[in-house]
Parts: sequence; structure tokens; C-alpha cells
Amino acid sequence: MANRVMRMVTIAAACAVAMFAGCRGDGQVAPSEGDEMTSEQIHAALTGEWKLEAIGGTPVAPWAFPTPTLEMREAGRIGGRSSVNHWSATIDEAALGQGDVRMGPVISTLMAGSPEAMAVEHAYLQALGAARKIDLDELKAGTLRMTDVGGDEVLRFVRP
Repeated sequence: MANRVMRMVTIAAACAVAMFAGCRGDGQVAPSEGDEMTSEQIHAALTGEWKLEAIGGTPVAPWAFPTPTLEMREAGRIGGRSSVNHWSATIDEAALGQGDVRMGPVISTLMAGSPEAMAVEHAYLQALGAARKIDLDELKAGTLRMTDVGGDEVLRFVRP
């Protein structure tokens, strides 16, 4: 238990340092030398809540409320709203630090909603399962864009 607490304190401290060191005054993530982002900058830029803007390049319909979200939580956890339901999964932190998306199985609550909201939720969860990379250039600009193995956009998020 003490080791786990110490590890969490160390991670929190490292994230705080990375967050302040990796940001410019306007809130954008500062690229490191050679325009590459460090693992710490990637983690700092991803931390917090993101609001879904588009699925497969198609904007999310205005009736999809609540809007699906993605939130980077404590180390190794990711979750959010999938429109009607809440979802959660594990995520490989080491891979994420390289811009790769490797998630464990998604678990979700099982509430029902309107057919339209459920269709958005289904499309969102399918796209989330297909996400393999984070577009680091977009992340530097403040947008979280996830792509599939072919490099096609599957999800795009903005800060709420």
C-alpha cells in the first residue's frame, strides 16, 4: 500500500512538473527541440476532459446530449460519457507516451436512451475501439485527434 501511494505521489509530481514545463502562456503545449513532443508533454497535454467534436470526420449532431467525452484519469485509466452511458477502460501509459493508443476492454453502464443518442453512442464506442494513434501535431494545437491503423481520423475532441 505504501509503495502504491509513493508511486502515485511520484507520478502526480512528475505530471505537475511536466504540465508547467510543457505549456506556453496561452495554454498550448510547447513543442520540444525538433518539434517533437516528449512523453511528459504528451501526458500533460492529454490530462483532463475532452468533448467529442466528430466521429470519422462527421461532426457530432447537436441532439447528442450529453455530448460524449473522454477523460484521462489516474495512471492507466481512461473513461467518460458515451452519450447516454458512462464508460471506462485501462490504457497503456507507456504506449500513450509515444502517441500510441492501446486500451483494454471498455466497460460501460447499460442505460437506454433515444434511438438517435444510442446510435451516436454505438458509433463513438466503435470508433474508440478502432483508435490506434494520437495525432501529435493536432495535440500541440489543442485538439485531440485519434486515427486508426490506416491513419484515418476516427475521433476528434476539443476541450469543453
